[in-house]
Amino acid sequence: MKWKKNFKNGILLLVKRDEEFIAGEIIVYEKNGPRLAGLGIKNGNTDYLKTDVMLAIYFFAIKYLRQEGYNKLHFGSSRAFLKDGVLQYKKRWRLQVVDDKNIGFLIKPLCSSDGAKEFFLKNPFIYLDQGVFCGAIFLRKDQLHSRADLEKIYKDYYEEGLSKVNVYLYGNGEKIMGDLIPPELHKKMSICSAESLFQT
Repeated sequence: MKWKKNFKNGILLLVKRDEEFIAGEIIVYEKNGPRLAGLGIKNGNTDYLKTDVMLAIYFFAIKYLRQEGYNKLHFGSSRAFLKDGVLQYKKRWRLQVVDDKNIGFLIKPLCSSDGAKEFFLKNPFIYLDQGVFCGAIFLRKDQLHSRADLEKIYKDYYEEGLSKVNVYLYGNGEKIMGDLIPPELHKKMSICSAESLFQT
């Protein structure tokens, strides 16, 4: 039912390879402008993704909407995890993280267990702090040695639209490591104690 509603408010963009339609995208017209609402691949065959079908969809959607007089396009939702493949793909297009503050995960670690620690170490994420988006990256103290490490973290995980990238360090040392933050990133990055999150 949701797709029928979207289709009434939008158009279907189809991608062809030779004479065969291999993918489609519904573009929905909303109050704030057009949005990519749903991608379909022929027969669910993910091999088509290796043919740059996403590149074609983005390119022709942008081209068409520019011709229609639009100057912005919502590229659809992504998971709030910074290693997520879709989010990483969109990063190549220098897209900005926006809206959807009503959708997400509520994480409340009750204790600093090995399981919670492992989850945070493996899953950097975007979170909302006083109305702005920030990135949270968790590291063990022995993973952070130099200014170059911090520059790489910022390059790998910063997304347009994030106010700040916060590095949460297990094993203390955040005060010493804080001196490693490059001057140009002082307002865009901080190093905090991961253990402090579990203090009541």
